[in-house]
Amino acid sequence: MHSFNLNPSGNAPISSSLGIAGIDERLRSSFVNLAYGYKARYTLSASARRDGSNYFGVATNQKTIPLWSLGAKWDISKEGFYALGLLPSLSLRCSYGYNGNLDRSITGVTTFEYASNARYTNLPYATISNIGNPELRWEQTGIANFAIDFASAANTISGSMDYYFKGARDILGYKTFASNTGISALEGNYSDMAGQGFDLSVSVKNLTGRLSWTTTLLFSHASDKVTRYDINPYAYQLVGADGNQSVAAPVLGKPVFGLFSYRWAGLAHATGNPVGYLKGVASQDYTAIVENTPTGDLVYAGAARPRYYGGINNRLSYRGFSLNIQINYKLGYYFRKPTINYSNITAAGTAYLAVNQDLDRRWKSPGDERYTQVPSMVYPFVQDRDFFYQYAAINVGKGDHVRLQDISLSYEFSQKAYPSLPFKGLQVFLYANNIAILWKANHWGLDPDAIPLGNDRTTMPSPPSIAFGLKGSF
Repeated sequence: MHSFNLNPSGNAPISSSLGIAGIDERLRSSFVNLAYGYKARYTLSASARRDGSNYFGVATNQKTIPLWSLGAKWDISKEGFYALGLLPSLSLRCSYGYNGNLDRSITGVTTFEYASNARYTNLPYATISNIGNPELRWEQTGIANFAIDFASAANTISGSMDYYFKGARDILGYKTFASNTGISALEGNYSDMAGQGFDLSVSVKNLTGRLSWTTTLLFSHASDKVTRYDINPYAYQLVGADGNQSVAAPVLGKPVFGLFSYRWAGLAHATGNPVGYLKGVASQDYTAIVENTPTGDLVYAGAARPRYYGGINNRLSYRGFSLNIQINYKLGYYFRKPTINYSNITAAGTAYLAVNQDLDRRWKSPGDERYTQVPSMVYPFVQDRDFFYQYAAINVGKGDHVRLQDISLSYEFSQKAYPSLPFKGLQVFLYANNIAILWKANHWGLDPDAIPLGNDRTTMPSPPSIAFGLKGSF
């Protein structure tokens, strides 16, 4: 008699590979838009909508929200008293209204997630995936906009200027609760924020005729700040949020995405250890620095998202040729430089060697601190030591930069110029994108828009791309 072991690695239940999934989502919306014009110079507009969702609380007035907006436009250049010859076209606009938003990751009722193959019984089981919040309601944002549109004779110079301010209320955020409630914190409509900004667009016809040249300037500014938030984050949460990675740790009075860091005191002469501050005193107690630094002792660099941005576009055309050059810029923000994290070099389960190029710049012997700010490598690795250095102020720089975004060149074959052409029109084009950074404020030579592969690795810039094509019409 022979015996066979079908599972040499041991005993385990055979999975049924069955699963249960379902989503019960109900959305309802109704809207109306109205516009009225009078004497071709006055325009009034209004819109109203009513949105509802089963994601929200038990009360009907929480499930459904009324949203609305009002607007007006006055073409002042068509008035009899208007006599500004430099700007034969001038109009004013204004609007005010509310819009709403929902996050499908949380609901007004408690929800469960079902799974199969419980450890001991091999039976299906359920876990709570979302604590119900019967007071959950829509996020609301009120926006007021004031604008001016203008144009000179023959539209040689034309453009618009918009200024807006907004207030967002009932934004999703966390609130602390007493321990006897069974939860320590709950996400709900516990936050508010405010913001303002402007958008300027100006087009100038530099040349007209057979050779034409038009320049368009776009310049925008946006700022925001948190005006209500219940939870005060710890220092390690603030620095680890890294606002430029789209993860926010809100702080009252600061931008929603801000960049915080530990204070930096340099490298120790004898060991090359990173030195920080704890309660105002230089320290190498990294665990205490990471866990006990007050948030007020952190270094706040500024916003992690651009406060000023825009572009300059130049378009030239001659006969059938057309050349378009786009330059973009982002100003007034900061980013964190990826650097070495020794602990990750041999981390278990790491699918790659997480070695940043700063490894070659590390401190190696006394005196190196005069030339480098990268700590020495010690073994065994100290995780809190690496964390402190990684999120120290020495690794924060300005993200301001100017980029040659794209260039396109095309030629249009038309039947008028080429009667024998079997097409009504045929266009040949060459397009290059993400060409080069013309200027950057940081001294590391890094592209602030590069895609980070973890904070301990060198960023990977988006490569330039070139496309060639034909487009025809019959």
